[in-house]
Amino acid sequence: MHAPASLDRPGPSAWSAAADGSPVWELPEGVAAATADVLAAHRGGFLVRHAPDTGVLRDSTLGWSVEMPGGRRAPVGFERGAPVGVAALRPLSAVEVTWSSVRDPLAHTRLVVALAAAGVPLVSGPLPRWAEHLLGRPLARLVGRAPGPWAPLERETHSIRLRRAVERAAPAGPEPEVGVVLCSRRPGMLRHAVEQVAGQRGVRPVLVIALHGVERLPDDARGALDDSGLAADVAVHGADEVFGDVLTAAVRRAGTDLVTKWDDDDWYGPHHLRELRTALTTSGAAVVGCNAEFVHLEALDVTVARQSVNELPTTHVAGGTITARRETVEDLGGFPSLASGVDAGLLAAATAAGATIYRTHAHNMVLRRSRDGHTWDPGVDYFLDRAYHQTWGRAGGPAMTDADDDRRWV
Repeated sequence: MHAPASLDRPGPSAWSAAADGSPVWELPEGVAAATADVLAAHRGGFLVRHAPDTGVLRDSTLGWSVEMPGGRRAPVGFERGAPVGVAALRPLSAVEVTWSSVRDPLAHTRLVVALAAAGVPLVSGPLPRWAEHLLGRPLARLVGRAPGPWAPLERETHSIRLRRAVERAAPAGPEPEVGVVLCSRRPGMLRHAVEQVAGQRGVRPVLVIALHGVERLPDDARGALDDSGLAADVAVHGADEVFGDVLTAAVRRAGTDLVTKWDDDDWYGPHHLRELRTALTTSGAAVVGCNAEFVHLEALDVTVARQSVNELPTTHVAGGTITARRETVEDLGGFPSLASGVDAGLLAAATAAGATIYRTHAHNMVLRRSRDGHTWDPGVDYFLDRAYHQTWGRAGGPAMTDADDDRRWV
């Protein structure tokens, strides 16, 4: 099978020097743009439900292709600088990269980088030295995983880390601002919330704190805010004000293009805001967020993982992850003027208006279920009965941090 005639081979990789003179790997020219292009072109994204089959990426005189189950070849490559053919690879469990008979090492490496940017689970086993050199150590370590069966959560974790490694290697511009809307009635949780926001990386969080029935920011939260260096706007609202109205007022106070809703008691990984922003940029959706897949049951000190189908359009995301452009929230009328159910109300308004809601992966957030204090409390059995995995203590998704030695979900 001949590759499409329009497929081309872009130019070489780029290297730069760090302040100490050591080499720093950057994405090959054009691949940084292709990272967004490939995700935007395939909005279905990573598929949680997939066939058990592995494809094999090969380079030949006919062009690049992935050998599919049954011997069929699916052409892949570049068209006007952007990778094409990714959609056909989504149902596969993985794509095994081959490094022999490669005609153009630079171009072949760039294709591997582009597939990694799209979240295609790549494996290869040991890499040749030239491939390690071109990919850079973080991505080479991930791609060098040996082919073999894996659990669904392990496969999703690998996909997330591939995407993350490419995004980190891309030339960095100014960190974008994200308005973090935090409304709280619980002074005892505010320090925790501020510290969670301060731990975000790759963006500049701007806190918009709405104290709902709390007269002032507690001293420990104020200290955490001062230590963090975060920009913050704090407003006090009476306990008799409607919750939805308080949230809408906070959104209007945000001076940022992008806003996200933040819960005061949950845990968020350092990549949470950056990857939500990436999802918003590449999905074409009006609203993005994730499911509460990982839930810490405080009464038992157990974290459960619930089934969740991610990386797709949906009608529901967890309220403490709702992210959109401020203008979008205002166009929807803000949060509904209700004492509860405000998240569901905003999402319903978005759906009714024909706006797309996109659910990205859930590894960056852990929902806290305390012993009491929840407006909706079905009891711990509700969560235990719906779990496909559980582990002692509090644990986020395996990709919540960059550590790869956490075996609790294995």
